[in-house]
Amino acid sequence: MAAGIYEENDVSYALTLQSSLAKQVLGTRGLRIPELSNALRIKSIMSSLKFRSTSVASDEALCLGAMLNLDVAVIQKASDTLEERMATLWRMLPEVPSYLLLFGGRRLQDEPLRWAPATLLGTRNPGWAGILKHTDERAAVADENGLHVQFPGFIIPAHSGVIFRKFYFPIARTRSWYEVCCYRTLSSDEALKHEAEGHGSLIDGTIAVHPVGGSGSNVSLVLVSQVAVFRPEVPIEVRSAGILAILTTRNDREVKARFLCDVTVQFKAAEDGTASFEEWIGDMRATETVIQDETQIWELLEAQTYEDQAWCIA
Repeated sequence: MAAGIYEENDVSYALTLQSSLAKQVLGTRGLRIPELSNALRIKSIMSSLKFRSTSVASDEALCLGAMLNLDVAVIQKASDTLEERMATLWRMLPEVPSYLLLFGGRRLQDEPLRWAPATLLGTRNPGWAGILKHTDERAAVADENGLHVQFPGFIIPAHSGVIFRKFYFPIARTRSWYEVCCYRTLSSDEALKHEAEGHGSLIDGTIAVHPVGGSGSNVSLVLVSQVAVFRPEVPIEVRSAGILAILTTRNDREVKARFLCDVTVQFKAAEDGTASFEEWIGDMRATETVIQDETQIWELLEAQTYEDQAWCIA
């Protein structure tokens, strides 16, 4: 019966029960089912390993490779370090779950794999606690250019300089302001320590923002969001997971950007001319949390919104 279910091309099953079976019933034992796609295998592995650890860190990539039916010898020969072995593993996978971009753990440091997890063991982003969980089951393509995904998002015109760990930007056509919080990823132990001491995991200081591969003062930020928070039917209290990146190139089909950090984005205020709004924006400007540089406040520039854009994150 199980084999018959997996052989059928049932769209409803693929969008609903298949994912739940892989995660809740099959667990890592279900990885032996040959019909499972790599995307579903990775999802099952992530659910099983989120709060686990290993005595030899570099062995993680070997274990993952075995569970994904990859050539473990290739991973082993790549290096003795976890980072190099994980980079080799991700290069061997042409397809991964799209939500891997929003997994909230530690990432590799070199392009085009800055989107990729450096480990699936014992990492989490406490800044994402309580956010709406991701339900998009589409697969993403990984290649030598980066991770190709489709998500809602923003492109925010900016200037070279720095951005604050928490900043706000407007969408002029809707007269709405949005709050962005930039997070650094902690190990599981670090996260528990910060939560116990009442600290968040916002990045320390500021993030440098400069054009990639060029010069000048103009730069655009890409904010890829799990949820299209700018849509009128989305409740204003929804806080979405996302990532921040620097735009590098774009064409009619896709926007390419360099990964910077994990973020959350949420509607903050509507520019309605009331005293409460004027007080809020006055306080915000006084504490320098509006994106700005030495000469121009970015509130004068309009962010573009995209409901289902093709992105390539390197």
